[in-house]
Amino acid sequence: MIFKEAFELMKQGAKVKLPGWNGYWCWDNDKQTIMIHCRPKDSDKGHGDVLDIRETQRVEYTFMHTQRDDWMIANEENCGVLGGRSTFGFGDAIRYLKRGLKVARKGWNGKGIYLEMYSPEVNLETIAEAVHNAWWEEKKKQGVTDHPDMIPYSELSEEVKEYDRVTARTTIEAFNYMTHSFIYINTTGLQTENPYAPKNKVPWTPSQTDMLAEDWMFVEYED
Repeated sequence: MIFKEAFELMKQGAKVKLPGWNGYWCWDNDKQTIMIHCRPKDSDKGHGDVLDIRETQRVEYTFMHTQRDDWMIANEENCGVLGGRSTFGFGDAIRYLKRGLKVARKGWNGKGIYLEMYSPEVNLETIAEAVHNAWWEEKKKQGVTDHPDMIPYSELSEEVKEYDRVTARTTIEAFNYMTHSFIYINTTGLQTENPYAPKNKVPWTPSQTDMLAEDWMFVEYED
């Protein structure tokens, strides 16, 4: 349903959500506003698991949701906060993968299987940070303690970080790493009694069934 319909239902006492949400929105008659219920780990910094929508720190992100047409009633089956399990379609699965989350299908056989997206830029920053840390350790071995760049990578200026990124890019090219993002399936944690079951990370291509499925979920909610 569109947000207008969802809003009317909230005014009537219903809890509503979007696919993939573990929380929900509802209307508070006393405050005359929408209240956002979510897990503490998903809340805005400094807030608990209930937030007045007028106090959100992510204004654009929050109100972009009002443009969607797939609002639904939140209940004990489809909402994590209410004790259920949130599932979503393939389009949302791709969106969450791009955000760095891990997803899997509820209907897949075998526990411990999930998808993840490899991102060269994320890998670049990881290697660049490792380069910086290795340089820092070498400086300490040399007895240097007052170099201005001997601080955590995250606190460096972009200009200084670029020096480490140059080394990281050279490393990536030397080892012929992938230079474009791609989705891979991770079966290294597969729980099975079959000693011959493959446990590895390989590029993944969806089937027609996968693309049409509505049982995608975050891996943290697998039993």
